Amino acid sequence: MPSVYSQCAEKSQKNLSEEPQEPPKKEGLVARFKKMYKEYWYVLVPVHIVTSAGWLGGFYYLSKSGVDIATILESWRFNETIITHLRDSHLGHLAIAYFLYKIFTPLRYMVTLGGTTVSIKYLSKWGYIKPVPSKNQLMKMYQDKKAAKIQAKEDKLKSQE
Repeated sequence: MPSVYSQCAEKSQKNLSEEPQEPPKKEGLVARFKKMYKEYWYVLVPVHIVTSAGWLGGFYYLSKSGVDIATILESWRFNETIITHLRDSHLGHLAIAYFLYKIFTPLRYMVTLGGTTVSIKYLSKWGYIKPVPSKNQLMKMYQDKKAAKIQAKEDKLKSQE
């Protein structure tokens, strides 16, 4: 009959080996952007250029049309020194548009990721791009190609003899 000590030791060992697994952490915006860039750079870059031009153009139009951007930033509780620089200086409309463009960078990245996801979906549906193969599929493709090359080399050597 096992002792109480050995039973407790077994239970504690089981508890140690059954560590609670944490749920996977949600990726940050920049990490998702980098991941999508690695996989679908040929879609993300044009989408980012188009959306960035749209954002910059929209902010330029806001500044040019006379919208009081300093008051809006004040209502959003921005730093007072930034607001004073915007009010007191004679920055051009392009400089103000660029300033807003930089402030809204996280939102711009979210729009780019969303636009890229939608673009990939439709481009795949229409047959313009193929989905990126998984790591296992890539390994299998590599092994098959390697085996085919070795076989071709052996066949060539046999035919020369």
